[in-house]
Amino acid sequence: MHTILAGIMKGETIWILNIIRMIGIYDKKYTSNMSTLDERITKFIAIHPSSENYIPWEFFRNGISQFVDDSRSKRNKTTGTFSGFRSKAFIGIIFQIYFCLNNDDSILPNTAIYKFFIKKDRAITIRNLLKIVKGCLLSTLDVYFDLKQLSFTETDIENLQSKIYVMVDYMNSLWQIKQALSNSDRLCHMANNIHKGTHY
Repeated sequence: MHTILAGIMKGETIWILNIIRMIGIYDKKYTSNMSTLDERITKFIAIHPSSENYIPWEFFRNGISQFVDDSRSKRNKTTGTFSGFRSKAFIGIIFQIYFCLNNDDSILPNTAIYKFFIKKDRAITIRNLLKIVKGCLLSTLDVYFDLKQLSFTETDIENLQSKIYVMVDYMNSLWQIKQALSNSDRLCHMANNIHKGTHY
């Protein structure tokens, strides 16, 4: 469980927040996207601990953007931000991010094809950006809660394996988006922890 909590969930959280931040830098339409996320997450209520599938909760009274490192070396890694958080805290964190994103195009573009320039001579085209981000979060939660089962039948294992394949596909897509936005000529540098998904 540590791999999915401290590895996959933490990595996804950092990648997604950096994607949101970089979209806000490159596209004037989304200049306030991170502050919108902050505003929404500060108003999020906790799931009651008596719920059957209790989710460990973190409150972000001052928003979540404070945990995004602006340095180039940090934003290309899966570590370096959110230090001090327990690994299980990322269950609640990605749950909150998922619902805060909504589908209203105010934080990330909700369009099949999204194209913009990060330099005068360099355009980036991203397909289904919001769908990929939300799909990545949802598929990871799906795998996590399946792993919480006390016992597994052969059918359960087959279904879990299928869900893991879906999660890894979304992770790969998310990583490629993050790397494209990092404005680097080396699209495979420093994001070593993408291999964590293959441990399943």
